[in-house]
Amino acid sequence: MSHQATKANFSKKIATFRGRSIGFRIWFFVIIPISLLILFSFFYGMLLAGNIYQQHGPALAFIRARTWFVFG
Repeated sequence: MSHQATKANFSKKIATFRGRSIGFRIWFFVIIPISLLILFSFFYGMLLAGNIYQQHGPALAFIRARTWFVFG
């Protein structure tokens, strides 16, 4: 091995990242859409179950609306 390779400075910085933290991006693109998906599916399931319950009874309301409660 040559003398220059053994004395090379491998700790020299090549680049520095000065970006923002990912906190805002995580909230905006992950947490808020997932929570909105859960809330909207729950409320739609409640609305659907209420309408079916009034027209056809509790058994059919449970069967037809239970898929909307998967996220909740």
